[in-house]
Amino acid sequence: MRNCWKAFCLSFALFVCCAVQAITPWKDIPGDAVVISVNGREVTKSSFDEYIKMEVSVVRNRGALNEDQMRLMRWRIRSRARNELISRLILYTNLCTNDVAVSDLDRDAMKKRFEGSFCRKGQSFDDLRDILRNEEVEDAFMRCFAEDVKVETALHRLYPDRLSVTDRDVADSVEYMKNYNAMAAATNALICALATNVLEKIRGGGDFAALADEFSMDAEKNPGGDLGERTIESFADDGAACMTAAASLKVGDVSGILLGTTGYMILKKTGDNTYSQIFFRKPYEMESLPRAELVEELKKENREELLKELMKEFATTAKIEYPQGDVFSTNPQDRPSPKKLPKPKP
Repeated sequence: MRNCWKAFCLSFALFVCCAVQAITPWKDIPGDAVVISVNGREVTKSSFDEYIKMEVSVVRNRGALNEDQMRLMRWRIRSRARNELISRLILYTNLCTNDVAVSDLDRDAMKKRFEGSFCRKGQSFDDLRDILRNEEVEDAFMRCFAEDVKVETALHRLYPDRLSVTDRDVADSVEYMKNYNAMAAATNALICALATNVLEKIRGGGDFAALADEFSMDAEKNPGGDLGERTIESFADDGAACMTAAASLKVGDVSGILLGTTGYMILKKTGDNTYSQIFFRKPYEMESLPRAELVEELKKENREELLKELMKEFATTAKIEYPQGDVFSTNPQDRPSPKKLPKPKP
């Protein structure tokens, strides 16, 4: 009986220690503490925070987000960054060795990819580096940049046949693009007709919020199409026409059909600085590319398909640990929601 009691006390003490460790606030974990370990490669809290700062800088400079939206975005970035770092470490463990050479051609190709992925229109790669330098995370950015080059170089060295592109592949791709664009054009005509019909209903006295709930194609739409508080400048990413229309609207006014970067929208100004929208997603149309660029796109597709297969294989044997306990557990306080501003009284 005494031995059972001792065993119970010991088990309870271990449980309490683990529980306390699991719920330790992130801010109380020392910077040099290891928070992720993948196949023996360790990530400290300070390096993880550095990586988060890099991601946040990129998001902040790609779109105009208010503070509440940015707070929610930070939580999403934190969750995504953990998975991205684990994937990178699995890849580097299985693919990259110290003798992987990185050519200037490889580095230039990666530079162009980062420009296309991270930079706004009119913003150069050097501009982005200046932004990140101001955030004191340029080293983290360049480290990730260099490691990605190593992954790509290793794939070309180890799986050259999987990444090659034949003349038949190019011809099939051109034919596919023609058929796809024909279908996209037909779908776009239907969406334009739908947007016109919805606008007529609004002008005929229809309830904007109810129509937004029924027809809006915004993936993250709020009830009634509510966009919350927005500045005029925040519409710049949707195009000059949307920004001009937002600036000209008075409270209660509804715009016409506006063509944005990803689709059509109908805007309504609901308050001094608040807006609602009904969004109609425009079908993506494939751009006709010169042969050289098309070959590069096909190589990219081959590489992504190869990576999916390799990651599925590598992940089955990867040893992933969280030495500091479950520091990435979901906490309602860590997942804030954007504040909802009260609807203006009619």
